[in-house]
Amino acid sequence: FERCLQDRRKRSRGLNAKVLDQTLEFFQNCVDIREGDFSNPAYSDLLRSATVIYCNNFNGIFGVRTRTESGYALDYHLASLFAGTKPGTRMLTLDSLNEHLGDDVDLINDKLASRNPDFQRTCDATFFKYEKIELGSLQLTSWGGDCEKRLYAHLYTRIEQSHPHPLWIGCGTNNCEGQLHPTAALDDTNNLLTRECVFCGREMRMSRTRSVQRRKAEKNGDEGDGGNKSLTRKKKKKI
Repeated sequence: FERCLQDRRKRSRGLNAKVLDQTLEFFQNCVDIREGDFSNPAYSDLLRSATVIYCNNFNGIFGVRTRTESGYALDYHLASLFAGTKPGTRMLTLDSLNEHLGDDVDLINDKLASRNPDFQRTCDATFFKYEKIELGSLQLTSWGGDCEKRLYAHLYTRIEQSHPHPLWIGCGTNNCEGQLHPTAALDDTNNLLTRECVFCGREMRMSRTRSVQRRKAEKNGDEGDGGNKSLTRKKKKKI
């Protein structure tokens, strides 16, 4: 990017050249541009120190087809990365991460209070608030004709909890203590979101509504191999 600015500066004159000089100086002194894989643990501390995160994961491009060596999709790594940030951090994405993060703190508290009159609302229900922002619409053309697609951004805000480690209430198993008691959201051994309830050992959490990309992939027996599809439906793996 810096090289691109320098090349444009050589071809510019007057006011435009002055603006490019100021832009180039800003990037040289204030911006640290790095290229790498954000799922790589080597970048974990750097990325989790951020106060604002933006990710263009539009239309499921970081979904099930992008499974890494760890066996998880990039969206899952992104959700885990956000869980490890400090309170007040905001993350804006172009595709929802609710499949991995689940419901936000207000919705979980509402659901638990409706099922249990004695339940006391708590900031430890989960570690974030969520807001869906409508951006407008996009006109698409396909073989089936023109259509309009609504565009949304998804804003996640990390909240303060009673413990510095992110907590959530995520078990959906009937009569399990995990339905009412907060547990650690991150696995200390790999810094990824937990998937098993510490009380009953069953798979826990996440939104009941799966993404379109995941439903299609499971229907086709896709296992994230870059597009190769099995002729038979394979057993789902626990993640």
